[in-house]
Amino acid sequence: MRAVWDDLTIEPRGDVAIVWFERPDRLNAFRPATFQMLHEALDLLANDDGVRAVVLTGRGRGFCAGEDLEEMDGAVGLGFTVRAARRDLTRLQDLTRKLLAFPKPVVAAINGPAVGLGAELPLACRLRIAAPEAYFYFPEARRGMLETNGAFHFLPRIVGLGRAAEWLLTARKIPASEALAAGLLSAVAPPGLVVEQAVAVA
Repeated sequence: MRAVWDDLTIEPRGDVAIVWFERPDRLNAFRPATFQMLHEALDLLANDDGVRAVVLTGRGRGFCAGEDLEEMDGAVGLGFTVRAARRDLTRLQDLTRKLLAFPKPVVAAINGPAVGLGAELPLACRLRIAAPEAYFYFPEARRGMLETNGAFHFLPRIVGLGRAAEWLLTARKIPASEALAAGLLSAVAPPGLVVEQAVAVA
């Protein structure tokens, strides 16, 4: 199955489908519309009997830089409401729930920076493989925000409570080598081959 949206595409590789995030000029940051596009893509793939596994990755030099901060700042300028905050939180967490319940293995091929939402979504995938230059970054503490998309739940279970607390509270960048040693990654691929290795594993 090949499909195209404004912000992402599905590329078939045999019985594996690659979902490419397609905003490389913004390091694949998610706009509000991107969430709906990914929901639609995952629904299509869940119901396609020809797809046995899915790989998520980013086009260009970034996996996903989280939510598009320019759009977020613009929305804040329009005023804050509890209803809007709940809607935004639900939009985030619905994707995590969908990945957890997805009926086929999902492999995150982390080709570059994975920031905020981009660091959280892979936590709900079955496997995570990274490029040598990739890193995880949970910046919420530096912005006076809370982790809201499962990091408090998943990260301690994957890397241990002490390490997860240090990563989340210091909001420092976690290089691929450290993530591998901590068990967050199953492999670091050779340079330029992260997608190919993820497809092979898938």
